[in-house]
Amino acid sequence: SLQAVVLSLDWRDIGFGSSGDDVRSSIKYLRETSEVQQQPIVIMGLDYGAYLSLAQLSALDVQGFIAAYGFFNPASHYQFLQEKDPAAATRFLTQTGCNLAVQLTQCLGDLSLLSSIPKTVPILALHNTKDPLVNVAESQALVNAANINDALRATLVIFDGTESEHYFLEDASSALFTPALSAMKDWMTEIIVRMNAKNSPQENQ
Repeated sequence: SLQAVVLSLDWRDIGFGSSGDDVRSSIKYLRETSEVQQQPIVIMGLDYGAYLSLAQLSALDVQGFIAAYGFFNPASHYQFLQEKDPAAATRFLTQTGCNLAVQLTQCLGDLSLLSSIPKTVPILALHNTKDPLVNVAESQALVNAANINDALRATLVIFDGTESEHYFLEDASSALFTPALSAMKDWMTEIIVRMNAKNSPQENQ
């Protein structure tokens, strides 16, 4: 058992890529609790929550980031949705605010987070190869961008699920649920080991 303290944040719809204050105050609250003060904090985002989490990552006192079936480049995500579900693509475009932009490509491109990934936070990305709502290429791009200068910093775990399994971490009946939890536990255990080694007296001598 990891004996983890879990805080779940319900995103407020206050604008695409916003909710930064909520994220920062939540991490601050966790860090100030007696159970967490000296322990590693891992932030996790699912789908759009992964985008929102990554957008704030550089400003957070966290020791890891888990991104589950998230998108990080709105331009490529929009293109994927156009092919899969044009109505969903239109809704997404409105959500970003780029539906009003004169230069659509530039507007969506400016929202990409792949060039601003913090260089010190380990990352775990989880995705289903047959995800019908978010292309697995989004998680692949995240890990590739994170690992440009450090091949051990980001890890990608891909599951061969069905086309109906997007929210597999929110559905305990999904065949991917248990393997995903196992992958997360193993990864977080490694984070704890690394942090303990870093803070050990021998390491600091």
